Amino acid sequence: MANFTEISSKYEKDSVVQKSASEILFDLLDIQPEDNVLDLGCGTGHLSKLIRETTKGKVIGVDPSDGMIEKAKENYSDQDIIFRNCSAEQLEYKDEFEIIFCNSAFQWFADHKKALKACHDALKHNGKMAIQAPAKDVYCPNFIEAIEGGKKR
Repeated sequence: MANFTEISSKYEKDSVVQKSASEILFDLLDIQPEDNVLDLGCGTGHLSKLIRETTKGKVIGVDPSDGMIEKAKENYSDQDIIFRNCSAEQLEYKDEFEIIFCNSAFQWFADHKKALKACHDALKHNGKMAIQAPAKDVYCPNFIEAIEGGKKR
């Protein structure tokens, strides 16, 4: 597994693919002005900032990497975003979020089943969770177009 604390200083400029994917995922979910949103595996906080610009609700970014959380706090200290050092499996929220984003992080979780259970517990009734992760042995050059086309239906 990658040591994200070691790469956190370079991640902000080198995470072009992750940022692009997060912005597409963000556009698909239609955040409402009062939604409480959890950014799971928030890294350096790029997506958390986009979320904050959209909702007046609570925005929490969590990541198990000390270095990523430190960088997120440094980058967005003026944004009213709570950043916590925590793994997905350790979430202790109950019925708090309308939306959970998990962009480019799911594949790194140690226990997917435990993480999904914790996310389910954290979501409010009728809450939404969006996961973007690489697919194993699948190549879909028109993935973005397929997803965006599905949104229009």
